[in-house]
Amino acid sequence: MSGPELGTEHRVVGRDVTRLDVEAKVRGRAQYVADAPWPDALHGVVVRSDRAHAYVTAIHTEDALAMPGVRFVVTGADLDGLFPYFGHHRPDHQILALEKVRYWGEPVAVVVAQTRQQALDAAKLVEVDYEELDAMTTVEEALAPGAELIHEYPSDEHAFGTLCQRGAEGTNEAFTTTMGWGDVDAAMAEAAHVQRTQVEYPKLYPYPMESFAAQARFTADGLEVESNAQHPFQVQKDLARIFSLKLNQVRVVSKTYLHPDFVLEPMKLSGDR
Repeated sequence: MSGPELGTEHRVVGRDVTRLDVEAKVRGRAQYVADAPWPDALHGVVVRSDRAHAYVTAIHTEDALAMPGVRFVVTGADLDGLFPYFGHHRPDHQILALEKVRYWGEPVAVVVAQTRQQALDAAKLVEVDYEELDAMTTVEEALAPGAELIHEYPSDEHAFGTLCQRGAEGTNEAFTTTMGWGDVDAAMAEAAHVQRTQVEYPKLYPYPMESFAAQARFTADGLEVESNAQHPFQVQKDLARIFSLKLNQVRVVSKTYLHPDFVLEPMKLSGDR
């Protein structure tokens, strides 16, 4: 099939194309996963660690379970039969802390109730006992010889990206990345001047318009998830691995709703862009 002739008018190529959802978002009429819970959904609230690095010695859930509307309190002890790790390059995130927490705010338990407010109230009653460990707050501390291991990776092969190599075993090095084009050694040898430096850059965090939310349910076909994750295929792979499902048994939808009363009309934009 031959391509279009030069000079042919195109519907998209070479033209300004307005996103279909831009007007709804600008006017605050877009709805996200948190705005449209399934009618029969239970609500979960995460109990998070208030330690940077510590063993979890006990989780007290009795008072939370006695609260009105509370159905379950899930902890790492309830994850038997699942692969409880996930991660893009190495499986270094635990769904819920198993033996210890590794950062302030790590999920320790999930309170599930009939309403979100009931789950919020009950989550405040979950008490966690910790045994403090040294916290490493800099890269230099974490990579120092003999540094205590933060992550004990499962003995499991994990798919790495093409630019990532597994870090040195027995260290806190997760993975390394090396990039180069052409014959780097020859270019360095022939260069008139070589400058070596270390660059540090602060963490950047995007602030989306929607709140973090997800909802999931098992159906006859498998696991169905609605999430505001920007990488649904990675979420699909992680969930398939966690629950020992095939990829075609996990459906992840990253979705923006339009308010039912909203009528989408072309938005007129003027000026050069």
